[in-house]
Amino acid sequence: MDRTSIHVRYAAPRMPECEIQKWASPETLRRMDDLRVRQMLQSDPNFVFCSNAECDAGQVHTSGTESPIMTCANCGARTCSKHRMRWHEDLSCDEFDHPEAADERDRQGAPELEAIRQKEEVILQQIQADEHLARAIRAMEEGREVEQRDIRQERGKPHREKEGASEHARREARAEQIKRRKEERQGAAEVRRSSKPCPGAGCLYRVDRISGCKHMTYTNQVIFQVLSVWTEERTFKPTMRLEAFQSY
Repeated sequence: MDRTSIHVRYAAPRMPECEIQKWASPETLRRMDDLRVRQMLQSDPNFVFCSNAECDAGQVHTSGTESPIMTCANCGARTCSKHRMRWHEDLSCDEFDHPEAADERDRQGAPELEAIRQKEEVILQQIQADEHLARAIRAMEEGREVEQRDIRQERGKPHREKEGASEHARREARAEQIKRRKEERQGAAEVRRSSKPCPGAGCLYRVDRISGCKHMTYTNQVIFQVLSVWTEERTFKPTMRLEAFQSY
């Protein structure tokens, strides 16, 4: 007999619930409640706990062996409802229980898998060839478009040059017209500044005296200083008022 162990020959009596509630810590009471709940749920054969160690959820799964995969509604982990563990990927429940059956399946399915792989390889090569052909056709079409655009631009060049020449001529004519009008306005302003309108009735001329006497003669006779029509009766004297003459 091990000297460090103590053997009790009688079964300890079950502690009353009231004593447990009195002496147990809150953490112990919480764990006891969780165990009671789990024990009650496990009594239902269709209830399956999630196999994820970080998840405490569980749910009823009634599909049984026909559909043994249970997907947790809380964390999304997949659990085998038959083996109560994480789902064994690539293996059915029978193959999981009998690994030799899985090996036999792999041996029998190897030729079929190889045929599938070869077919997929042929399809992949065809897809790559089609993509290469599509790129070549697209490049050829783009080159043709560039060539046609160059031809159109070359054909339209004389017309554009002609239009450009016409536009240049129009701009030059417009500039010349503006220049001529400006010169005319400047000339008219200079005439108004340096000349005086003829006081003769109905005469539209303007007169300018450079030198000489104040009596000017052309189609009319005027006194330039006061812009008055010259008459024999009204000779100009410096002492006379300007208002005595007919101003135009």
